[in-house]
Amino acid sequence: MFKDLFSRGTSDDFNLYGRATVERAPADGWGWRAGAGYDDRFGDPKAYPIAALLYASSTFDAQIGWPHARARWKPRESLRLAVQVEPAGARWHVDSDERDGAQFDYTVEAWRASIGVDWEFARRWHLGAQLGSEFDRHHDFELDTGARIDTDADSAAFPGVCVRYGF
Repeated sequence: MFKDLFSRGTSDDFNLYGRATVERAPADGWGWRAGAGYDDRFGDPKAYPIAALLYASSTFDAQIGWPHARARWKPRESLRLAVQVEPAGARWHVDSDERDGAQFDYTVEAWRASIGVDWEFARRWHLGAQLGSEFDRHHDFELDTGARIDTDADSAAFPGVCVRYGF
């Protein structure tokens, strides 16, 4: 669809997602977050609760809750280590050129766990690296022949590297 989005796109090709939360998050100590979200991180778009227990100190912070858990440790001012677990699903609307414009949704359900490092190597410049695994994966889509595929997939490891500049 991306190749002809402006001429063939419909409302099925655009989604409006969001979340609303309330939190008490002090600079040091314990806090909390509660709310609700609506998006496709679990596969099909749906509403879900958000709840987390928060902790912060000068060298460590954590968010333990649903649907995202994360812990970060700052052993030096320029170095941060992190571990996190979160849902990694998505849904795409597909127009098949091979089947004369047949339409279907491609849905992925998965969870993602990762460890990472972020290093500020110069003022405002960061280099990050991440290793992780997507697990509990499930795919639901149609082939060019019209046959429906609704199957689980093996876990998959992934690397990540980024360079960013913070304003």
